[in-house]
Amino acid sequence: MKAIFTGSLLLRWGLATTAALLASFSSVIPAIAEPSKPSDTIARAMKELMVSDKKWIEIRLGSQRLIAWEGDKPVYAVIVSTGKPGHETPVGTFAIQTKQSIARMQGADYDVPDVPNTMYYSGSYAIHGAYWHRNFGTPVSHGCTNVALDHAKWLFNWASVGTPVVVHSGTTAPKPPADKPPVKNPLDAPAKEPAKSPELPDKTLDEQLATEYW
Repeated sequence: MKAIFTGSLLLRWGLATTAALLASFSSVIPAIAEPSKPSDTIARAMKELMVSDKKWIEIRLGSQRLIAWEGDKPVYAVIVSTGKPGHETPVGTFAIQTKQSIARMQGADYDVPDVPNTMYYSGSYAIHGAYWHRNFGTPVSHGCTNVALDHAKWLFNWASVGTPVVVHSGTTAPKPPADKPPVKNPLDAPAKEPAKSPELPDKTLDEQLATEYW
């Protein structure tokens, strides 16, 4: 009986000691933080840009729109065409790396010369003019962001190497900070006419451009 009682005391002492050791370790071992979701990182980057005075470009894959911003003020907005299924445009935060007034786009199943106003922002992914189609508002590209010719020219002249580019899958942008006044919706005005091409039917972006913005 004495042996059993002594063993019970030792067992209790051992459990108490183990618990105390674990408690002491937990106070010195830092907690492992949960990794940030890509969407959280993108939203945070956009909010930081909105409280700055930087020029930056937002591409909304969900609504096929490109917005040119100066801080929290949208200054230009157009319908675009991004990557089709199987060639999706990657989401994330980037920056314009190089600008080429004329480029040649090549891939396994395409070779397009004289691509105007090309701005590469991540490897072979770029924002550029597209003269070979007018399907803006529908994802049809191999991953680049296709823009109507006159809009591509405006963006090319407005942006510079280093201009941030934020690509996300949503249809809206973060709301401006509370201390910032509301800005006028640039899409309330009629859309600008895209450059005309003799190979393509005459069709304006007014027929495609929606009126909602935020």
